[in-house]
Amino acid sequence: MKNILYHLLFLVFISLISGFVLLGQAGQLELNQALAVSGGLVLYALAMVFVGETKETDQRQSNFKNVSAKTGLTAAIAVLCLGLMYQMLFTNTIDWWLIASLVAINLTKLITLIFLNTNSKSQV
Repeated sequence: MKNILYHLLFLVFISLISGFVLLGQAGQLELNQALAVSGGLVLYALAMVFVGETKETDQRQSNFKNVSAKTGLTAAIAVLCLGLMYQMLFTNTIDWWLIASLVAINLTKLITLIFLNTNSKSQV
């Protein structure tokens, strides 16, 4: 349940960043807006990587699968955040598909956590 709350908070955080950008001129960001949003994205990326760390007690193959999934997710979030920061700092524009993909990653993890949490309780 704790992981679900973390992911909900991160989704709210991304929504706040998007709202912050929308209140300004989304096409042409000022330097202070770009730096604030970039800092928020760095915090978001770091938090998403380290939330939900638990000890692995499963079989070896399950552990390999979990490690590879986490590595893939880390790489995807890093590339998307770096792309957003590059656009904001060097081109002063935002590609909304990058923000949408970050939201989709977060929603997918959140829905999966909710589904697995409710399924594990019903089997006990």
